[in-house]
Amino acid sequence: MKRRWLCTAAVVFALQLSLTTEALGGERPFNVSAIVSADHPVNRCVPTQALGAGIDGHDKGECARMFTDRNTAEMLSAGLGPLTYRLRTELGCEVWHWNPRGTWSDPVHKCGYWTSDDSLSEPINLSYGYRLPRRGNTIDQANDDGYSRIADGDEKSFWKSNPYLDSHFTGDSEDAHPQWVIIDLGGRKPVNAIRIRWAAPYAKQYKVESWEGEDPMHLHPDDDDARAIGQPWGKTECWYAAHADAGAQIGLGLKPGVTRAEFERSIRENRAEDLLNWIDVFAGDMIYVAGGTVHTLGPGSIIVETQQQSDTTFRLYDYGRPRELHLEHGMRVIKERAASGKVKVQPASKLDQNGNRRQALVSSGYFVVEKFELQSEQTFHRPAGKNSAQILVATEGGCTLQAADCEPVSFGKGDAIVVPACISEFRVQPQPGVKFLKSYVPGERVPEPEIRID
Repeated sequence: MKRRWLCTAAVVFALQLSLTTEALGGERPFNVSAIVSADHPVNRCVPTQALGAGIDGHDKGECARMFTDRNTAEMLSAGLGPLTYRLRTELGCEVWHWNPRGTWSDPVHKCGYWTSDDSLSEPINLSYGYRLPRRGNTIDQANDDGYSRIADGDEKSFWKSNPYLDSHFTGDSEDAHPQWVIIDLGGRKPVNAIRIRWAAPYAKQYKVESWEGEDPMHLHPDDDDARAIGQPWGKTECWYAAHADAGAQIGLGLKPGVTRAEFERSIRENRAEDLLNWIDVFAGDMIYVAGGTVHTLGPGSIIVETQQQSDTTFRLYDYGRPRELHLEHGMRVIKERAASGKVKVQPASKLDQNGNRRQALVSSGYFVVEKFELQSEQTFHRPAGKNSAQILVATEGGCTLQAADCEPVSFGKGDAIVVPACISEFRVQPQPGVKFLKSYVPGERVPEPEIRID
């Protein structure tokens, strides 16, 4: 019976190839012969040994409800054989009592780390797991609970390395299995110091590495396109260049004449940067990025970003890196031509006769950003027409902010202060030469800014 089945399969195989070749118009047909020798097996497969199975963790009591006598009989009738369980040392999440017989590191209180007995006297029908006091990752893939973050501001929560990569267990040198803490800042941010708090035991050697590769090309939808895909609103933003090296550039929108289809094809061919409009950036530039504009930051600049309140971002191109792209939504909302570019520079104006100066950087329906240079104390009031919070970001020097019934707050270069909308008046006492940006939501309709592309 087996021999006849094998021969039949060979005939079908030969006919299929013959039909395929004859269907190709303009090409010469050729014959294909397949010979099957059934005198000896080429290989053998034992299903009960070759097919694997998976075991998942369940809450206490669920296994008893699943593995009833009836369900177990059905499993056995399907031909399921014995199961070999590999030790699961997933220290990033939980430790499993793969053998319920063993010892605790703190046997008096029955807690700490569990060491299972390596002898198996009888089959294990039930195994338990327990949560680790420290987790090796910052995302729980199940319920998003019980994990400790690296940068949550709580000094009691910290990252824990895998002890089984220690030379005590591996027999290798300490340098053979380095472990890394990888922190994704979510974007280009200035970092001038890193503080590491060690627990016990602590690392004897460590090094810090940073990466300043290309920023992925991405975009945010405008309000209309965002609502069309179920989002409450889109995101328009602006960038103030607080610093720019010589030759610094940003990619802003598509080159003139480039179509959506051409850009999508360039993404798949890993050459999207060739179709992006690159403009030079200088310190003090204000760039307006309208919703639907593909954009990316080049190296060598530090920007202060003010944006519409939205987290909707579609990554379109990542220079060949294996990260998720959002081409379906992104290509649907991209604008071939968008009202994005450098905002026309406005002259600074004096504030009274105190030597303080104000410069309007950008005004739109989503935000207003102004730049101030103070030589002496200046009083500020809540914007007229709307109760808006105000955000101050220092770009040079330092100052102190004071408001009624509030403790004074000092801030310096790189710091940001949020003044709640309930505060109608506050004062800023500057150090000589302080410069800061102030942004807020306008209380009246504001036209789109006048922009230019350099």
